Amino acid sequence: MELFLEVFEKMERQGPGSAESTLRAFSSIPNKNHIETILDIGCGNGAASLALASACKAKITAVDNHTPFLESLKKEAARLGFAERIEAVNASMFELPYPDESFDLLWAEGSAYIIGVEKALREWKRLIRDGGYLFVSAAVLLTEHPSPECAEFWETEYPGISTTEGRCQLAKEFGYRILGSFTLPRKDWTAFYTDMLQQVEAAMEKHGSSQAFEDMKREIRVANLYGDEFSYVCLMLQK
Repeated sequence: MELFLEVFEKMERQGPGSAESTLRAFSSIPNKNHIETILDIGCGNGAASLALASACKAKITAVDNHTPFLESLKKEAARLGFAERIEAVNASMFELPYPDESFDLLWAEGSAYIIGVEKALREWKRLIRDGGYLFVSAAVLLTEHPSPECAEFWETEYPGISTTEGRCQLAKEFGYRILGSFTLPRKDWTAFYTDMLQQVEAAMEKHGSSQAFEDMKREIRVANLYGDEFSYVCLMLQK
């Protein structure tokens, strides 16, 4: 785990995405000026929080349980002039320490899989004010018949992977209204895995080979070979 985190601490983002995609999702909210409080769950180094801070005046609470990510966010928020509006908090998404209806918007960019998308939709709903919003992006298969190696990878790494239709249906079953939906652009994945490969190679020069590095290289290989068979579906939901 230490080697895994060493790679991710040096990456620009801890999951596929971009400021452009973050702002595209945010734009699907009507009356965005009414968003005063945001909770960014599993924020990593805060790439999404920083993008959101540039697009609105809300107070953003960014939570993660890895201190180096939070320290990186604090430094960048201060550099960009957002220190007064972004609070970095060390907390677990399994036990978010906030009262019911505390936030206008919950933001879970690529992080809900950690707790499970179904559990996230169910348990995080209490934190959203009536009429408020939840953004969630999660891995989906884009084909009913993925290549064997691709299918094996996802069965191992994320058995709960679904389809876009399945994610949308699940959101509706939990009482959310879907305001916007799009598939994360391939260029976001390419940028993410290009960065990951560079950091893995640098770490291997320092530490030598390890299972953690081999696992990450396998993930990169699967993405390069079968990237048209899976992606993230990005859903803007209203409570």
